[in-house]
Amino acid sequence: DYLTAEDRVTTPLLRDGGGFREAEWDEALETVAARLSEIKASDGADAIGGFIGPNTTNETVVAFNALFRDALGSKHVGSTGDGVAAGVLSTFGSLSALASVADLEKAKKILAVGSSLGEAYPRARLAMKRAVDNGAKLIVVDPGDSELSRLATVHLRPKPGTESLVIEAIARATIDAELQNPEAVASIEGASEILGTIAANDTARTGVDDGQVAEAAKLFAKGKGVAAVSDLQCGTLTRSAALLMLTGRLKHGLLPLHPAANPWSGPLVGGDGASSEGHKALFIVGADMDPQDVDFLVVQDLFLTDTAKRADVVLPLSGFSEEEGTVLGAGGKLLAVNAASPSVAPPAWETFAQLAEKLGHVTELRSARDVRAAVKTAVGRLGGENALRFPSLNGSGDPGELHPYERFDLPEPSWTSRSQLKEGRVEAGAAATQEVAE
Repeated sequence: DYLTAEDRVTTPLLRDGGGFREAEWDEALETVAARLSEIKASDGADAIGGFIGPNTTNETVVAFNALFRDALGSKHVGSTGDGVAAGVLSTFGSLSALASVADLEKAKKILAVGSSLGEAYPRARLAMKRAVDNGAKLIVVDPGDSELSRLATVHLRPKPGTESLVIEAIARATIDAELQNPEAVASIEGASEILGTIAANDTARTGVDDGQVAEAAKLFAKGKGVAAVSDLQCGTLTRSAALLMLTGRLKHGLLPLHPAANPWSGPLVGGDGASSEGHKALFIVGADMDPQDVDFLVVQDLFLTDTAKRADVVLPLSGFSEEEGTVLGAGGKLLAVNAASPSVAPPAWETFAQLAEKLGHVTELRSARDVRAAVKTAVGRLGGENALRFPSLNGSGDPGELHPYERFDLPEPSWTSRSQLKEGRVEAGAAATQEVAE
């Protein structure tokens, strides 16, 4: 198990020549505080950037943001997993558009998009099977055969890489057959200008027959519908959102299937985002990336990842199932996560609070209760219903010229073997959450 792996980082490490030496927590945090203070004094606060991964609790995310905003005075902090949630917010105006697996099971019409979606996400597959058993109609967009495709009322088999174009074609067929929801469309900013730009099916390019596209449009147009999407490329999600908007599914209709434990927490980070380039110092929590030309690098993670091996200071990180906290569920709901085992590291928010004090800042996040209150405040800011904006599909995620095999590149073996995202763990973690009482 990764929590008890022999090569897990269990004590802070400081760079010592070409390797590392073990250090006490106080020495490690003093080192980080001293170097960040030096860089801030010489190059300004914005020379310091931070990244946090999507497998951390909301409490860790909010405390990390507070460290940068309040103690360092830097706005260059971001999440490596914030793209999907940010896109949902900019299009639908709130996270209420996000569906849950429970919504999927109750749906009457389901659009499942992605290669081998059911094999990759067993809970979603089970929910769809139950929905079909209860009379739901299933449309599968998948180049190959699968258990879900055999249950489908309509199976569209596009050429690999053209899934997003097929979703756009379904949207076009919906309009041509006058199956859109006029009231919903009228309420969406920019819809009237964009509807005419939605492209029809190009059989030569997608490999999907026009008749099948029209059948899928007719089938999906009415009733409680959910689009479950495992292909999280911009174009596929954008076009799925457009189809949901056209058919009036403005709430609890989009289920982007993500392997991370807390993928919707990105907007809680706040800030203007960070770049792996152009900073003198970077602080990276729970993410393996490729920072460029950094004078001082701090990494907090479970293992000595490729990024951690390049760090000046490495700090241990609690595993997702070792920390009490919350994650963001469908619709922006807070879900509680209970610690299943003791951790070798203190809660990350506590580390950030100690570091803030060593930087000379008296933090307001001095207890678990303080952090929970800050999370609720941050989530509350996401709850406002802002204007709906119809997404522009012109060139959005267009696959362009297709190059066989490019899209099937596998992650590095070290990532696979050390990932917290392994299917069984994610499924177990998801099952262990419960909604936080208001």
